[in-house]
Amino acid sequence: MAQKKGKVKGILDSTSRRLKFFYRAVSTCKTVRISGVWGGVTPALDIQMSLFHERIPLPDSDELELYPESQTAKQVKTNQSSIGVIREIEAVVLMSPETAKATAEWLLRKVEEANELSKSGTTFIIEPEEGVGKQQEVKNDDVSE
Repeated sequence: MAQKKGKVKGILDSTSRRLKFFYRAVSTCKTVRISGVWGGVTPALDIQMSLFHERIPLPDSDELELYPESQTAKQVKTNQSSIGVIREIEAVVLMSPETAKATAEWLLRKVEEANELSKSGTTFIIEPEEGVGKQQEVKNDDVSE
């Protein structure tokens, strides 16, 4: 059977053997800063990775004494039932062992890149989205962790 030339199912140009990927964020996509990860291997042999951030617990309630004449208030009582650190799960990611390995290798490469940039004192130029703000220069020592 002869192979057809041209488009294969509309996504692959069989003559160049190239495939172009486009990135689109879903409406529920958000950027989060994480403190750590917890997880393991699922019964289906996927890797489960729960990304979390840590914070101190909020009080259950506060009681304030009001001073209307000076329009001020003073905290007089706080009810705190939770003691410890709260780990809030931001996302749970499931992936194949192959994807987990590729992700781990990618992360290690990015750590090396960040370390090299930090050592060299490289300056980054942040390009704003079109029509928003001005271009600004940020030095490594200006970037907080």
